Amino acid sequence: MKVFISVDIEGVAGVSDPSQGRPGNTEYEYARRLMTEEASAAVRGAFTAGASSVLVADSHAFMQNILADKLDPRARLVSGSPRTFSMLEGLDPSFDALLLVGFHAAASTFGVMAHTLSGLAFARIEIDRRAVGEVELFGGYAAELGVPLAVVTGDNFVAAETANIFPDTISVIVKDSQGGWACNSLSPLHARKKIESAIVSGLSGKPLARAKRLQGPPFIVTVEMTRQFFADACCLLPDIKRISATKISFESPSYEYAVRILQALSWIVIGVQR
Repeated sequence: MKVFISVDIEGVAGVSDPSQGRPGNTEYEYARRLMTEEASAAVRGAFTAGASSVLVADSHAFMQNILADKLDPRARLVSGSPRTFSMLEGLDPSFDALLLVGFHAAASTFGVMAHTLSGLAFARIEIDRRAVGEVELFGGYAAELGVPLAVVTGDNFVAAETANIFPDTISVIVKDSQGGWACNSLSPLHARKKIESAIVSGLSGKPLARAKRLQGPPFIVTVEMTRQFFADACCLLPDIKRISATKISFESPSYEYAVRILQALSWIVIGVQR
């Protein structure tokens, strides 16, 4: 059994403030250690459940957060950016399960540091007028490859979001949101044990069924940018349509395509921000 684990930081137990996700301060150094420990807990759970190989993708910000020498050494680590498939770089149909660890709710919804891909660039992302987050975007892409989303960990709002889209996926709640930058969290040690146990349960026993596509193409992706200037820059791409001062859209044949275009838009914003 091959297992892919994507790890973000906002949904990690004990993390509640944006400073914990930004390099250059002591809070970040503490949070990246918590992130690494939750990643290792997930790796342990996967191997206990019978995994033959595990690939971990560092998936926060510029994707160089996990302390490689502290990660369970049985796993391989993907780090750095930009990457063609972002949080799922390296995933292919040969994998048997996808795990999303430390994830968060979608932009414009409730949850601890809720956002989608880039809080700097995107105020809201919709598919066919539904707000979508990283769980749907990357779970949907994995489903196109036939890889089932087995477990998602994070706060209570990302758990509810996951249940609406992937009812067969196990959600592990390690904290309850008390606001955008506040939470009531399990102790990190308790959270790791809970994550490891859930992954063992979710991956043990009969093989997971191959995933089916969430919806047929094409679909419309609508993006509310955080600034008019960012929308100006993104509309330089020929397939991007302008809806309003800050809102743009594009037609997508797949979640794979949507992920790649959204990544490109976020990098445009990074390049042109003033």
